[in-house]
Amino acid sequence: KDELSRLAPITDRAMYKVFDKSMSADLYWVNYTIDRKTRKIYLTNNVDSEITVYDLLTRKLESRIKINHGEFSMVKKSQISEDDFPSHGRTSLSPKNSKLFLLDGGMIVLDYIRGIEYGAYESKKADDPTYHHFQDPAYHRLILFDGTKQVSGDIPLPTNGKVTMALPGNRLLIQLINHDEEEDFIRYGIYKVVESNNYLLKHLTF
Repeated sequence: KDELSRLAPITDRAMYKVFDKSMSADLYWVNYTIDRKTRKIYLTNNVDSEITVYDLLTRKLESRIKINHGEFSMVKKSQISEDDFPSHGRTSLSPKNSKLFLLDGGMIVLDYIRGIEYGAYESKKADDPTYHHFQDPAYHRLILFDGTKQVSGDIPLPTNGKVTMALPGNRLLIQLINHDEEEDFIRYGIYKVVESNNYLLKHLTF
């Protein structure tokens, strides 16, 4: 319709007030998922302490869902600058929110990545020149939300697991990577989100 509209400006986000305004715009990566039935978009940044929910019909902010990460101390600081983003050369060692997945009934899964210490990265890099902790399942954690609030603490991924997509029935398709040998096929597992004191992933099948 030759219209230009704006949704979820950075300046409206709770974390904006603690960011040094000289920070590079490259640090503001957006992660989102869309519920096509309810016409809502769930959105967070790579460094963020909340998920915001917008109505796509009215383009208005509907709610804010607080994120309580287990290991993401950066978002708890009163001031954040580029110095808070450690790196090894041009490789980031920082934590970040990675992906959002939408399950049934408005349940949301946040996949976030813990930071890695400089020495640990150097050690892993010495063993594998292609290593990056963003690709290492051991540094990924999942957090579950019921659409209005956080309902789980950090949930580790299965060993060598990488979440690839959400499936019906509150299930996740997880790629299972074998680093010990080069296989002629790609293995996947289906894991269901179940509630048992706390939420967890239950392996269903390969």
